[in-house]
Amino acid sequence: MIIGIPKEIMPNENRVAAIPETVAKFVRLGYEVHVEQNAGRGAYHKDAAYAEAGAKIVGDAGSLYANADVVLKVKEPMLNIEYGKHEIDLMRPGTVLIAFLHPQRREIMRWSQNFAIKTSPLYHGRNSAYLKGSADGRANVHEHDNRI
Repeated sequence: MIIGIPKEIMPNENRVAAIPETVAKFVRLGYEVHVEQNAGRGAYHKDAAYAEAGAKIVGDAGSLYANADVVLKVKEPMLNIEYGKHEIDLMRPGTVLIAFLHPQRREIMRWSQNFAIKTSPLYHGRNSAYLKGSADGRANVHEHDNRI
């Protein structure tokens, strides 16, 4: 199974969906990880660190999306101007997408060809847990008590 980590294309989005330490864990679990070139640059993670963690550095988003079984993104897919296509259209049908999703966006219906997992918020009883990205590109689970 190939996990793909593309470079975020939303303006001013510097986070990355997985840091090299996380990639190393995926590789130890037996997954093949493809990271788009410079995906971690905005979060101060170099391609060399991803390669040392066991990832294959992929030069372009098109081949990353075409080969990934699972795509990890920070933000929802959007139009990739370089390709003139929506990122969803670069994925194969059946690709699992794990990203922050915003259901108010009309194109969410287009994602039905793929399986999408929303990462925020996650509700559990009276409390909720959510993933919060930090400035260094790390995602952390935070608890919130809805009674407050």
